[in-house]
Amino acid sequence: MWRSIFNKCESFINETKKRREDIIINYTQQGWNNFFSEILDDSNEKKYLFLVGAGISIDSGLPNFTDFLRNFLGHLLPNECNPNLAETTNLIIDKLRPEVILQEIYQLYGNRTLKFYSCLEGGEPNYNHYFLALALKRGHCVFTTNIDTLIEKACERLEIDYELIYLNDNKQKKEYKKYLENDILIKTYEQIAKEEPFNIGSKIFKLHGTIQPGNSIHKYKSIRFMLNRVGLGLDESMRKVFENALKERDVVVLGYSGNDHFSVDPVLRQVESDQNICWFKYKDSIDLVESSRDFKSMRGDFFKEVSIELFDIWRDISPLDVMISWEPNSYLIKGDSSRKIKEAILQLKTKNPEFEHYVNQLQIKNEVICGTNQQSSLVEWTKKINDFQRNECASILFQRIGDVEKAEYYLQQAEKLSSSDIDKRKINNLKTRLFLITRRPDEFNLMKKELKISFDSNQCSNTTFAETIHRFNESIDQKDDENDFFSAFDLSLEIINLLRANREFDTALEEITYLKQKLESRLKHKSSKKKIYEYSILRAKLLRIHGLICGLGLKSTVKNKVEGIVYCAEAYEISHKIGDITAKAQALNARGLIVYQLIERSDNILEDAENSVNESFILHTKTTDKRKSFQSARNILLINRLRYLNAKTNARNYWIKELEKSLKMVRDNLDFIETGEVPTGDEIEYLYRDAEFSALKGDNQESITKYTALLTILECQKNVLHAKIDEDKVNQKDFEQQMNKNMHMMARVTRDLLNLSTNSCTDYINSLILLVEYLLNSNDICSYYKYDSLPLQNINDMLNDVYCKIQKSDVDNLSKIEKLMDKGAEISKSIDDYNLLIKFTYYR
Repeated sequence: MWRSIFNKCESFINETKKRREDIIINYTQQGWNNFFSEILDDSNEKKYLFLVGAGISIDSGLPNFTDFLRNFLGHLLPNECNPNLAETTNLIIDKLRPEVILQEIYQLYGNRTLKFYSCLEGGEPNYNHYFLALALKRGHCVFTTNIDTLIEKACERLEIDYELIYLNDNKQKKEYKKYLENDILIKTYEQIAKEEPFNIGSKIFKLHGTIQPGNSIHKYKSIRFMLNRVGLGLDESMRKVFENALKERDVVVLGYSGNDHFSVDPVLRQVESDQNICWFKYKDSIDLVESSRDFKSMRGDFFKEVSIELFDIWRDISPLDVMISWEPNSYLIKGDSSRKIKEAILQLKTKNPEFEHYVNQLQIKNEVICGTNQQSSLVEWTKKINDFQRNECASILFQRIGDVEKAEYYLQQAEKLSSSDIDKRKINNLKTRLFLITRRPDEFNLMKKELKISFDSNQCSNTTFAETIHRFNESIDQKDDENDFFSAFDLSLEIINLLRANREFDTALEEITYLKQKLESRLKHKSSKKKIYEYSILRAKLLRIHGLICGLGLKSTVKNKVEGIVYCAEAYEISHKIGDITAKAQALNARGLIVYQLIERSDNILEDAENSVNESFILHTKTTDKRKSFQSARNILLINRLRYLNAKTNARNYWIKELEKSLKMVRDNLDFIETGEVPTGDEIEYLYRDAEFSALKGDNQESITKYTALLTILECQKNVLHAKIDEDKVNQKDFEQQMNKNMHMMARVTRDLLNLSTNSCTDYINSLILLVEYLLNSNDICSYYKYDSLPLQNINDMLNDVYCKIQKSDVDNLSKIEKLMDKGAEISKSIDDYNLLIKFTYYR
């Protein structure tokens, strides 16, 4: 029977593979090099969604985001940075997300910051923009993170109608909402195919806002609106439109890095779409070449090479994450897509004489095209920034990237230049924060006196340090200026973290709980949404420190550690949403440390588990629920088994006796449960543990006898299952599930017999290989192991045990083991279990 199931599985795999090959052939009938020509072909009725980024505008002389930020920072940092300006700006740009840099500077300089966007107002449309204009004319749609207006210019010059959609303020959300009116039609599209479908054709969706007409600062209104949403992600209506579009159309990605962690990237990774995604990544080559589709391995290879200096590697990770989430419908194509787009347009020129005039006038420049007045106003504004502000800005940015030495240097320069009370207050806040983050935890007791004097304006000698800190925390909520609130709150978090590191857990927990309540209360105000990014930073940091207090301090109970892990996971999610890579790393590191300690103290976990299950057994006994009592007794048996295996040699005699008692408890409770002629799963589990117990106490012969008898019972159970399927008493799915359980138990018993055998074990080896072949090739095997990989772990152990027993001369069986290990690795990879993947790959 298992052979027929294996054949069916093989047939299904081959059929899927053929279907996949057909998709590729249909997708690229003449290869990727003609992909764009096919899109512009009037006979091609397929409609695409184009997702485009700053890369498409580089040939128009506009800067990409990195160059934009380099120019941005070059006008803001202190003049003394000029000799090493490129090195300084690159260091900041490589370590901070663009949106984080913009947010920090926007907080310092307000609306004046928006004037930097004037350098994106010049330029002429290039072939990429004209191609997209022609695509819009044919009913395709464009979603873009670009704020320039070059696609719109191309459409206007070609007299192509289009509709521009972007968010300017909360009122304009209806622009997106109106495209959701047919939401019900999308969900039941197959049933009502005659109705008008979701219509996004010939529309340009500006996801990050756009430069609007006019000369005043109001032309950047939509950009400012989207900047204020950093930390919130895409607006709900915008997100729904984007998700629905991704579900309806194949996606073509051009000039987009995929590193937009705040808005677009999360949607791309999380949307459940069965459409295709074709991601074009620039490479200086004539032809477009599809890369390997083994994106998980590619991602793993990147991480093997990664280091702090190799920033470019990190930029390649996000696209691969998207590729993995869209598998098997994802394609990564490397080459110069702009070159192929130009060829496609020039081909169209010969077919359409009306278009020839516009093609001849394309101006493709490599320098930044920016109006003289715009550049002049930009320079004039930045000249008004005083040296105090420049040094303050540099200190804040270097603090954010963790370069304390440079942060302290620029802070000292700013302090020399401070004159007003506001300047001095800013300096004090920055100094205190730097003072805290540059001190070792073991110096904390020496710091207390200095901190107490700093915080306690009345300098009451009778108050304790804890009272002084609490009084300071009470004053935080009274700060009207939000920037002062953020600085004070962040400072308090640093102190609480040092209290934790100094093992003053009770005080740390009391203060972190108090601050948490204050922050949650403040977040309820509508005004907080304008500063959601800053609030998100504070919340992520608070949760991480709270997690460390619970997970590494207090009583170190399982409950506290689990609570700590949950807090760190929440901190990670918030940090990921706002794109704060440093905070993400800190949350992961904290979580990993807590998990490590949880595992290291496994005796505490087992003791906690034993107490819980014992209490459960007593309660079930009181309610006379025999079935539930049996389950609790069985769980006590499993816990005592682990405690025996983990115990030191001199303690094992105690645990073997406890194991014997719990085995008898299981047997006694099993007697109260009514069973039929065929042994139940509970009875088989008991028989297996009974045979295992005999081996643990050293009676190998008794164990072999019990295992052999159990094999006979399992063989009978298998025959009964076959009879039921033949008589249609069980459906195919239930049959396969029950067969998997039966065969898995047979494999476990055979493995144990193999390990106990002292004579020839060829029969056990051959039987175990056949059983594992069945288990690894049964129907829908990946979904079976996806939510419970423990059986797959058992299979890996079985194959390792067989491999150790096989003679080197047994080439046939060694070859079978190799194929089964490869199959196990394939399944492990498909269910994203890289720990098991390593075990199946490196078994020799």
